[in-house]
Amino acid sequence: MLQPRRKTARRYDVCVRSVERWEDNQEKTKFPTSVLINGRKYDDVAALDEWDEYLRRKALTENSPPEKQKSSVKHGSSPAKAKESDPERTSV
Repeated sequence: MLQPRRKTARRYDVCVRSVERWEDNQEKTKFPTSVLINGRKYDDVAALDEWDEYLRRKALTENSPPEKQKSSVKHGSSPAKAKESDPERTSV
């Protein structure tokens, strides 16, 4: 089902120009392509639903906590402090 561009803008609570920018920058935003009918742009609702799902998955992966990495530095000390307190590393 197609919907007018202004309704798409209302769906995302932005102005029509913002939706146009998303479409202009498709390589980065992955926004679905619109259909031009009688000089007016219409967006496919199913494609917008898929885009919403893509954004949701992207947000979940970007906001997930990083995996814990093993470190040789003990908790509570920084590498800089470890260098300062290491007698073998101090020069005379």
